[in-house]
Amino acid sequence: MMDDLKFAEQRTGEIGVRRALSAQTADVLRLIVNHNLLLFAATMATLELANAVACLVPARRSLWLSPFKH
Repeated sequence: MMDDLKFAEQRTGEIGVRRALSAQTADVLRLIVNHNLLLFAATMATLELANAVACLVPARRSLWLSPFKH
């Protein structure tokens, strides 16, 4: 929610120009929602990458262990 307000505050000039040029409320809301979807997708991609690394590093290390050594 705070990110929406911060984004809208930073883009107040652009939103004002869009409204002056007859942009509908739905168009302005779409601008904000698309920004949040992009932010969400970037966050999820970063978390997925971190998850893959967290799984692969121990798996790769285990390949070098011998089950017969103590």
